[in-house]
Amino acid sequence: MTEKGQRLETTARTADDRARTLQATASGLRPEWSRWAGVALTALLAVLAFTVQWGVVTAKLDHVEKRLDELIVEARALRAEYQAIERRVSYLEGRYNGAPDGHAGKPGP
Repeated sequence: MTEKGQRLETTARTADDRARTLQATASGLRPEWSRWAGVALTALLAVLAFTVQWGVVTAKLDHVEKRLDELIVEARALRAEYQAIERRVSYLEGRYNGAPDGHAGKPGP
């Protein structure tokens, strides 16, 4: 290659480097920072998505917990009602079985 060709090649490389530097400066970032900015932005979005998902799961679990508490209260009420019915049946069986022999099988007065 001739001396003139080498100077043109060097000038072209210098101009290309200046254009890249100007473009990076115009965007406000150095070329090596733009790659890390993309990584940081991706990480930030991943953390944000994880936080939102955690909130959704927590809200659903709170709803399930509330519904389970309601079911426990209903089960206790049913158990109390069942025990009351058992007491009544037991009382009636006692009256029926405890009647005098002449009145067996008939409820007492």
